[in-house]
Amino acid sequence: MQYRHVFHAGNFADVHKHIALLALIAALQRKAKGFVYIDTHAGAGLYDLRGPDARQSGESSHGIDRLTASSAPAPDPAISRYLDTLTSLRNAVGNSHHYPGSPLLAAATLRNADRAICIESQAQQARAL
Repeated sequence: MQYRHVFHAGNFADVHKHIALLALIAALQRKAKGFVYIDTHAGAGLYDLRGPDARQSGESSHGIDRLTASSAPAPDPAISRYLDTLTSLRNAVGNSHHYPGSPLLAAATLRNADRAICIESQAQQARAL
C-alpha cells in the first residue's frame, strides 16, 4: 500500500501531530546541545490544500482550516507556537493555502546545532522534499 500524505495533509490528526512536534522540539532546545530530528516518512514537506489530491478527501476542512478560521485566541502556548510557525511559513512561500508538513515545520525551528534527516520512499515525494 502506498500512503499519500497529500490526501491527509492538514487533517485533525496532522494538526495535533504538528503541535506536538513543535512542542517536543522546543523542549529539546531547552538544552544548548544539539539533537538530530529523524523523519522516516517525510512526504513532500509542503502541500497545496487547494490541489486536486488534497481536495479529494477534504480532510483539512476539519483540521487546519477549522483551526485557522477560529477568531478565538489560542488556548495554549503550543498551539500559538504552531500557528505562528504556520503563518511564517505560509508568508515565506507566499501562499495561504499551502500546508507545511513535519519536515518543513521542523526545519523552520531547528537551530544551527540541530540536524535533520528526512526520508521518503516514494521517488516523486522525495524529489519534492
